[in-house]
Amino acid sequence: MKAISVKQPWAWALVTDIEGSLIGNVTILNQAGPTDHRGPLLIVSSQKPEAREHHDYFEQLIGAPIPRDDPYMQGGMILGVVDVIACLDIETYEKAITYAKHGGITLRAAIKSAETAASVRGEIIRSEDYERTQDPWAVGPYCHVYSNVRRLPPTRTTGKLGLYELGTVAGMPVDVWIDREAVFVR
Repeated sequence: MKAISVKQPWAWALVTDIEGSLIGNVTILNQAGPTDHRGPLLIVSSQKPEAREHHDYFEQLIGAPIPRDDPYMQGGMILGVVDVIACLDIETYEKAITYAKHGGITLRAAIKSAETAASVRGEIIRSEDYERTQDPWAVGPYCHVYSNVRRLPPTRTTGKLGLYELGTVAGMPVDVWIDREAVFVR
C-alpha cells in the first residue's frame, strides 16, 4: 500500500476530528507536485520535527492548543489511512469550491468534475469568475484531496520522501492490519 510521510502537526490533523476547530478539519495536503495515485494512502508522521512557528500558526488557525501529549503527535509513526479522491492545482481547487457553492452541488462532486473533465477549468467557471477560497488549508501549489479518514494505532515505522510502498505492519499484510485496526474518523 502507498504511504506518505507528513510533518507534524499536519499528520495529526489529517487523522483527527478537531473538535471546536474554528475552520474545520484538514482534508487536503498541499504538495509541490501532483499525484496520479487514487485510493488508500497511509499517513505516516515524519520523524523530522516541524518548526515551532508552524505549531503556533496551526494553533491560531484551529483556535485551540495542539495536545502535545497526544500519541498521534509522535514522529515516525503510522497514524491512519485516507482515500485520495483527487489532486488539483490550487486554481482548479478554488474553481471547484466556487462551482460547488454556486452550482448547488457538493464539493466532492465539484472536485470530481474538475478532475475528470475540463468543466471547471473553463467551460463552467471562467478564470475571471472564480473566488479565492477561504480554506486556509488550501495553499497549493497542488492540493491532494482526502476523504474516508480512518485512525490506526500509532505504530513505529521508517518513512521516506514522496509516495512509497509499505507491505507489512505488525507482521501482517498492511491491508489486513488496516481491516483489523482502523477506526473511522470522518
